[in-house]
Amino acid sequence: MLLLVATAWADCSATTADLQLTMEDAEAAFSALDIAAFRAATDKANTDVRCLREVAPRPMVARLHRLEGLRWWADSDFARAHASFAAARAIEPGYAFPEAMVPAGHPVLVVYQESDPAIGGENPVPAPDQAVLWFDGRTSLDRPVTRATLAQLVADQGDVRASALLWPGEPLFPYQAAIPVKKGPNLPLTIAAAASLAAGGVLLGLAAADYDTFHDPSTPAGDLPGLQASTNTLYFSALGAGALAVGTGVGAVVTGHW
Repeated sequence: MLLLVATAWADCSATTADLQLTMEDAEAAFSALDIAAFRAATDKANTDVRCLREVAPRPMVARLHRLEGLRWWADSDFARAHASFAAARAIEPGYAFPEAMVPAGHPVLVVYQESDPAIGGENPVPAPDQAVLWFDGRTSLDRPVTRATLAQLVADQGDVRASALLWPGEPLFPYQAAIPVKKGPNLPLTIAAAASLAAGGVLLGLAAADYDTFHDPSTPAGDLPGLQASTNTLYFSALGAGALAVGTGVGAVVTGHW
């Protein structure tokens, strides 16, 4: 599945430096009230995100979310504007727009302040196989519910295999989930320990039976040497089986998954 995801975006590539330059263009266009250029730059930022081959740091992700909020506010999609601004505020709660970009009294500031990053919480997602999920610039298996989020799939070797800016309710890119490791003692050693313990119990029971027969007054004297030898053999065999049961039992715990 990781190969399929990688193949799907093999024809595009972008670095965090590329995204940085695109966002600078978007901010300059918004400051100049050039909405057409601003829309074009934010469209390109979305393309850069889908092609990112590096993990985006959290300040960059917050900046991206703020630009997305401005874009959707300009397009009168206030649900997405709130989702983007809430994501930005969750990362950098103390941020204030520069006056040159968003002057005091600008109506977008009301939407920004009303975007509560604490609403909605997060939902867990399955752990990927041989990879790590990043949400908004940090490793996590908890995806925001009502906020926008930048999701990235990073293979164990460090390669970014998928990257997407997701809206609330939008499905996550496909990936192979890790198979949970069953917890508990090592099964083969546990079976061996149980079998050894059972065998030791049987041998000890047989030794006890021979011992009782040896001390029975009705037992012929000629049988006594054989019973003595049998009792000793069975008894020490039982001890050996018990020692084997203890050893394999300890091994089962030590080599098990916890």
